[in-house]
Amino acid sequence: MNSHRAGISTSFLRLASSSVDNVARGPSLSADESFIRNRTGFARLARLGRESILDLAEDAVRGLLETESLATSEIGAVAVVSQNPSMGGLPHMSALLHARLELPPDCSVFDVGLGCSGFVHSAALLTAFMDAQR
Repeated sequence: MNSHRAGISTSFLRLASSSVDNVARGPSLSADESFIRNRTGFARLARLGRESILDLAEDAVRGLLETESLATSEIGAVAVVSQNPSMGGLPHMSALLHARLELPPDCSVFDVGLGCSGFVHSAALLTAFMDAQR
């Protein structure tokens, strides 16, 4: 039995290099600036440029590894959260990321197909997964 306490100590985010100005788009959507800022909460939205979802996921993991001074061999589970996976969702983004990062064979990976609530749901899933492994 593992004596380490399961938990998530940190996360890392990587956004696309391009973005869309929602406030400028507001009139074409019959929405004023107040609606855009106060109801949607997103004055700007990230938009993929030359990078792919997989590129962003890899950059985020590599940034996390560097920030936390971790090796890929220390990763036991990865959740890839995307509302719009690349290549129609097959092969799964998590499997592609597993290969790209050369994660250990026993590292579990899975995709979570959610938008706004994806972070919260994936954190809950990963925490439950880690608790079950103890």
